[in-house]
Amino acid sequence: MLFSQWQHNHGGNKCVSHAQGGLPTFVDIGSSFSAAAVAEDNLIDQLADSGRRLAFAGDDTWMQLFPRQFHDAAPYPSFNVQDLHTVDDGVWQVMQQCVS
Repeated sequence: MLFSQWQHNHGGNKCVSHAQGGLPTFVDIGSSFSAAAVAEDNLIDQLADSGRRLAFAGDDTWMQLFPRQFHDAAPYPSFNVQDLHTVDDGVWQVMQQCVS
């Protein structure tokens, strides 16, 4: 299974809401520039705990949120707002390798 973040963000709020199925709260907005490992119930942990091998390619914020859940990972830096292509190009290359 390949998880990818299609939109760049600068923190874990969007990643957490994708994984947990909820919206970030006002308190979560304060942590926009750093991300701690997710402790709440979420889809990534459930898949990893059920024995699934998870692969990841995308924004490096996901690795901060889920540091041990992915078997294979290709994180790309997310804080360079001038660079709009590194993450997308890297994810594209990894996806091509995964499906071939």
